[in-house]
Amino acid sequence: MFNDKYIIDPKGLPLVSFYKEIVPEQLPYVFTGTHYHSDFELIYISSGSAKMKVGENEFTATAGSLVLVNPYEVHYGEITEKPFHYYCVDFNLNLFPDDYEENLLQEEKKYRNHVTSPSFEHYIKNIYEAYEKEPLGWRQLALGNLFLLFSKLEGELYDTYLANANDFTKNIVTYIRENFRQPITSHSAAEHLSYNHSHFCRLFKKNFSVSFCKYVRSVRIRAAKELLRKENVSAVAMKCGFSSISYFSKEFKEENGITPHKYRSMYKQKT
Repeated sequence: MFNDKYIIDPKGLPLVSFYKEIVPEQLPYVFTGTHYHSDFELIYISSGSAKMKVGENEFTATAGSLVLVNPYEVHYGEITEKPFHYYCVDFNLNLFPDDYEENLLQEEKKYRNHVTSPSFEHYIKNIYEAYEKEPLGWRQLALGNLFLLFSKLEGELYDTYLANANDFTKNIVTYIRENFRQPITSHSAAEHLSYNHSHFCRLFKKNFSVSFCKYVRSVRIRAAKELLRKENVSAVAMKCGFSSISYFSKEFKEENGITPHKYRSMYKQKT
């Protein structure tokens, strides 16, 4: 179910955009099967409607709807009204400044999954046009519109998830932040919070839409990316809770598509 492979080839940026027109013979028609990934995904519906499920949220997205899929949220969509036309923008949060990337990936803050506003169509179409037609400076144009879109989202749609979260969510976020450098497991976390292990795993998946192991890995790798700017790979692996350099390299590459050595090298070249 996990899928981080773009359905079209990226053009020098960890970002892709496409437009599709679908006129299925029969309804409902699945246009995106159940899956999740580490990228952020934006789906703008320009015609028709679809029944969507993102995480635990189910809703109907109609023409003018913008669907936001946070990293690691399981999502699914089936067309309920045709013709169905939509734009998609899928990108890695590495595109954002590092402090913003860190903020967005924290589970206590998430974007709501559905909004209807004509103002977002402009930015989505600009990103698609830049990506598709590649005019001079298209990368800057695409990124500029992406940043402007998120600036507007920041003002209108950013939920403080933790403020309304249950005690389980608050406590587990705190526990992982304080202990991710240690060899923690779902068993140790469940014991720490006085939960039956099976019940703990069900609650975690329901609240975070990803397994405990996958979430801890994302926390460790975010911390590692910050440390790799200043320290060598072996030191970073030890400080971020990985049992060996080879395991760290494997997990880092699976998450980011490159090894930690390559990431460190690329960062040093930029500075």
